[in-house]
Amino acid sequence: MEQTNREAADQVFLKTRDYLLSGEEFGLVRRGRHGLLQTWPMPPDTTAYYKSERYLSHTDRSGTFFERLYQTLKKVNLRSKARLLQKLGNVPGRLLDFGAGTGDFLSVAREAGWSVSGVEPNEEARLRALQKGVDVWAGLGALPEGQFDAITLWHVLEHVPDPEKIIGELRHRLKPSGHIIVAVPNYRSFDARFYGAHWAAYDTPRHLWHFSRPSLRALFREGGFDLQAERPQWLDAYYVSWLSESYRKNFFAPVRAFWVACYSNLAALRTGESSSRIFIFRKRAE
Repeated sequence: MEQTNREAADQVFLKTRDYLLSGEEFGLVRRGRHGLLQTWPMPPDTTAYYKSERYLSHTDRSGTFFERLYQTLKKVNLRSKARLLQKLGNVPGRLLDFGAGTGDFLSVAREAGWSVSGVEPNEEARLRALQKGVDVWAGLGALPEGQFDAITLWHVLEHVPDPEKIIGELRHRLKPSGHIIVAVPNYRSFDARFYGAHWAAYDTPRHLWHFSRPSLRALFREGGFDLQAERPQWLDAYYVSWLSESYRKNFFAPVRAFWVACYSNLAALRTGESSSRIFIFRKRAE
């Protein structure tokens, strides 16, 4: 997935910046024929870009109103994810959560009877997960192949430098006919088009890749998976819109974000282009 500066300049989809931390400017460039977008330039190491108290997914803080809201929405989402997992059939089984964060989803899945493991490269988040009594590793190397009934990636694939490689490595760790559940932002949603460069779910450069529905389907189809189902994540539109309004420094951010998110979700009922989507794939037979 290498790309020259000249090629990148010719394929710029949008110019944005890191509103969360550094203020640096980045471009989103087109990659391939399916609508996949790449953050450009892609930093060789993004570790420093996660070192912000405002990056909530690696913490359990609930001091401010926004943090409390985030934690409340997270709990609602966790219950929804657990219900989705139970619908896979022949469950509970063995689960791997790739990009486990602070281990909250693994804790919920374990309570539902799953045998759980996780992968989380961020040391602080991994330590918090370990304190909750779940097994979380820094990488995939220590995990066996062909042993997992399900693998989940909740807003993780957009962070990895090489999605195709990760999809291949995860496929090897699934049992025959095992499932992968993936959630990613959708840059073709109404709220993405409304906010443009200020859309918080671009989150450059922590998000290295940006997906549409066709691009994600194509990646997994070419990686040896068949699409079983997809569904919206309705609550994400509200969280993302609020962040986007704050990046615009709008004093009325909560009110305006609410109405933008409502309109985006209503539009998605017709178009299918929700702010974030969940995809369920099944491992194709060899």
